[in-house]
Amino acid sequence: MVFSSIIFIFYFLPVFLLGYYVSGWRTGALLVGSVAFYVWGEGAYVFLLLGLIGANYAGARAMDAAQDTARRRLILAAMIVLDLGVLAWFKYAGFLAHTLNEVLPGNPLPELTHRLPLGISFFTFQLISYAIDIHRRAVPVERSLLRFSAYILMFPHLIAGPIVRYADIREELQGERKGSGRIGLGFQYFIVGLCQKVLIANTVAPSPTRPLGWSRGC
Repeated sequence: MVFSSIIFIFYFLPVFLLGYYVSGWRTGALLVGSVAFYVWGEGAYVFLLLGLIGANYAGARAMDAAQDTARRRLILAAMIVLDLGVLAWFKYAGFLAHTLNEVLPGNPLPELTHRLPLGISFFTFQLISYAIDIHRRAVPVERSLLRFSAYILMFPHLIAGPIVRYADIREELQGERKGSGRIGLGFQYFIVGLCQKVLIANTVAPSPTRPLGWSRGC
């Protein structure tokens, strides 16, 4: 679901904002809306993302409870290996299998043609940044699985970034700082960004591809 699409602007966004401000359960509404947003684009891959969220939540809690430095480092290393391992599998396993099949007799490896999960790089490095912050005790560990899931899945940044540090959004997720006074500013940012995307980016984007097309015709 693209932010400049009709379905996002006129269907998803109004329904989400209504549920967010009327329900009184803002973190829950953010999580439900973000899951729906991701399912629309990726379907079954949402279970992969939820699994990574659960594993990192448990790992962060265990790391926070551990007093031994070596144990904390071991847990951090395991979390990073898990997150980067999943990222590497989806990004490079197909290329590696194809390369090995070209040099090995008999094509022993199956061709891997899986799609890249939406936003996998962003949520992978966001999970890692959170794990590192917990290891350094830069922020308190998030004890609510609901809030942690909302932090990782938050749809405004999930597919296009940026990577949001937990310290920057912790107060909003825990309800310590209300953001209702900035609704107008949020709409301003959205409208300006939408205009830049539709009027400038979409217009300029085809230009670099034209010389490539000309070179192929030579």
